[in-house]
Amino acid sequence: MKKIIVSAFVILLILTNCSPAKKENKTKVAVTIFPLYDAAKNIAGDKIEVALVLPSGTSPHTFTLSPSDLKRVEGAKYVFYNGFGLDDWAAKISENLNAKLLNVSISLEEVCKSHNNNPHFWLNPDYFLKQCEAIKESFISMDPLNKQYYVENFQRYSESVKENALKMKEEAIRITNKNIITFHDAFPYFAEYFGLNIVGVFEESPGKLTTPKQIEEIEKVIEENNIKVVFKEPQEPAEIYKTIVADKNVKVLTLNPLGDGENIKSYNDLIKYNIEAILYGEGID
Repeated sequence: MKKIIVSAFVILLILTNCSPAKKENKTKVAVTIFPLYDAAKNIAGDKIEVALVLPSGTSPHTFTLSPSDLKRVEGAKYVFYNGFGLDDWAAKISENLNAKLLNVSISLEEVCKSHNNNPHFWLNPDYFLKQCEAIKESFISMDPLNKQYYVENFQRYSESVKENALKMKEEAIRITNKNIITFHDAFPYFAEYFGLNIVGVFEESPGKLTTPKQIEEIEKVIEENNIKVVFKEPQEPAEIYKTIVADKNVKVLTLNPLGDGENIKSYNDLIKYNIEAILYGEGID
């Protein structure tokens, strides 16, 4: 009888040890654009699940939310968004998922007003770090027991952003012609931080076609500023500049305002990529 009892106990012990571990029920957060997603993922670590909304190669200005996009962020209790007109579609996600909307750029409202309501804050590392701080504080509010964990992750991440930004600032000194032409008005904060001067924008409003008169004005700016390269964005074909290329014999290269997690795998990669693209346009290794 004793043997039977011992055997039963051993079997129970084995079954208990072999049972699958109970899955941890993490809070899930949806983040609208890649730079903010990179920050959220690094600060959250393994305590909070973070999902990116905007698909790779898509402009937030023209993005339309689809059922597959909602499926990807299903279960999110919070939606982190940039705000100020960049990603207003975040409200639809919030409504569909019954999730709380959190604007991580609230502290930059006055900056936005002083820059003609431009919402592309993250391209200036100083402003990006303010957004990161808002993300950190949001995580602490959601999960106060792990406050120190989020604080330490934020400190590590912010130090890496600062270090990379300063390194790229030194690289930017080597750019001889600081005057650049971009596809749309995404880079004023980037230019401000790195000492560049945006002298022309090809698409003044998202989705609005450039008129022949505007092309003529851009060509005049190219002549006046001795510009050899014009910059498009990843979702646009080089053909958008075909008239200007034919008239002024300029090269077309790509600046990326967002990154994608594939070719540009982090926020630091994004900043590095754009500085190197401008240097490459000037023939500087």
